[in-house]
Amino acid sequence: MLDSPHPDSPPTWQLTTAEAVRCPQWQLLHIPADLPRARWARTKILHVENLAGVASTLAAAQRELGHEAHVLETWKLSVSYPHDYEFYYGNGFVEDLRLMRKAIRVGLDHDVVHVHGGIARRRLDLLWLGMRRPMLVEYHGSDVREGYGLHYRWLAKKKIVATPDLARRLPEAEFIPNPVAPMDPVFDVAEKPAVVHMPTVREKKGTQLIVSAVTELKKEGVDFNFDLIENVPRDEARRRLGRAHILIDQVVDEKTTGIPGLVGMTSLEAMAIGKAAVGHVDPDWLKWYPGMPIVNVAVDKEDLKKVLKRLVGDLQETQKIGLAGNEYIRKHHSPQVVTRRLVELYDSII
Repeated sequence: MLDSPHPDSPPTWQLTTAEAVRCPQWQLLHIPADLPRARWARTKILHVENLAGVASTLAAAQRELGHEAHVLETWKLSVSYPHDYEFYYGNGFVEDLRLMRKAIRVGLDHDVVHVHGGIARRRLDLLWLGMRRPMLVEYHGSDVREGYGLHYRWLAKKKIVATPDLARRLPEAEFIPNPVAPMDPVFDVAEKPAVVHMPTVREKKGTQLIVSAVTELKKEGVDFNFDLIENVPRDEARRRLGRAHILIDQVVDEKTTGIPGLVGMTSLEAMAIGKAAVGHVDPDWLKWYPGMPIVNVAVDKEDLKKVLKRLVGDLQETQKIGLAGNEYIRKHHSPQVVTRRLVELYDSII
């Protein structure tokens, strides 16, 4: 029976690791202790899992720098991203073990394994690989906050976190921000002001507060378009974001929701195309992003209304914020910048 603690978390079995290793079906798979490890002039990198497309973004940048990088997925996500191998678990214990054997063989053909999303308790494939290949584990969020990805931490020769709050649970980890590919800014000051909000889970974004603030502003006569983007394909969401001037990301209070006030991936993607990003970022976390031109608001409807009124009332000034965000992404979050930092970590553990 499967047990998934999170919508995008890996499937797990109601079977202990010790029981699984003793299982006759496991023994029959004849997984090799190792495969010959070829040394290449370039590093062979395997990314395991592809949360938010981070792995595919990094792999593309690593290939540009001359390395050989691949992405292997074993969790089928709600949004599809480019990848090289797919062995989707969740088809029964014996079948999943057969898929694990394939995943292990792929991993043994690489110099380093970069795991995204932590390691769940019953990930026997990663347990096997981590004892035979240098492993870097990247923690993305709920894997740490909900705890399901915190098993076998001793396997990782290096640990990194994608958001600074995760370092509270993993003080030994290094913070390396998510990669975001910058693009030429798109911002038409001649168009009617357009604001978007793109929640995946409304409670985690403060959508009720945001919609209430927008509704009141419109009743007060502030003229702008508002687009609530949800439950649509990623390409459509990106097109609609591209037509906007302003993004409102998450506006939530950690004390009442348990969700940290962080710079979200959606904010980074908006800045990457020259949009002004609005959200609540706790000062303790904002210091990890020195100089980031996010428009920081309190978790307060009146403060959000005041900020929105100012931004839609002067699109030329708002455009300057968007351009500053685009430049910030190029300097700190571009895949090439992030990849160079990661390759240094890979080199230190190979």
